[in-house]
Amino acid sequence: MSDNPLLKGSAINVGRLMKNVAEGKPFEVDDPDLDEAVWKPMDSQIGGDHYKKLKIQPMRYSMENKLDALQHTVVKYVTRFRDKGGVQDLEKAKHCIDMLIQFELTGNLE
Repeated sequence: MSDNPLLKGSAINVGRLMKNVAEGKPFEVDDPDLDEAVWKPMDSQIGGDHYKKLKIQPMRYSMENKLDALQHTVVKYVTRFRDKGGVQDLEKAKHCIDMLIQFELTGNLE
């Protein structure tokens, strides 16, 4: 069973949630097992703790600095390589940097 409150079999009224979000109201989940009425996605991580234990998670850093997908992916791989994928994560980051260089030079990834 997942620790994600949205996947725990909760009775969630999607229409009400969408209406509340459109009105600027907090994202509330009707689940008596939750400690808080508002579930914050950045407070959870599925599959490890290599981001949760950081002072600033790569996703927050990327969003606050308006990074594009390739920039974000480089930050993600370089940040986690010692805790997750090792040198392979660095190779993935390098690959993304190569794609970013090509895009900056040519305007496409072809």
